[in-house]
Amino acid sequence: MAFKLTKLELERRDRLAADLKTQASKLEDAIRTFNAVMVEAQEPVNMALTAYNELVTETRAFAEDIASAADDAMNDKSEAWQNGEKAQAANDWKDA
Repeated sequence: MAFKLTKLELERRDRLAADLKTQASKLEDAIRTFNAVMVEAQEPVNMALTAYNELVTETRAFAEDIASAADDAMNDKSEAWQNGEKAQAANDWKDA
């Protein structure tokens, strides 16, 4: 035996279906608005991140230049100096 919905159940079903369509449309609008705001809010973060990464690159290059100059200066020292405590201290400083 097949079940049938009553007239009131059919009306409720139709009302719920219509309400679901309305709410789905509102949800889609809210998601579009949210996504637009997120894109806008993300711009200053991306700009700050880019600036930070550029500064990190510059800082690393500076540290590498200093370490390279220290290596050159230590290599110009005598072998006795290079085997001594001052060389170890200089290497520790360079590595830091």
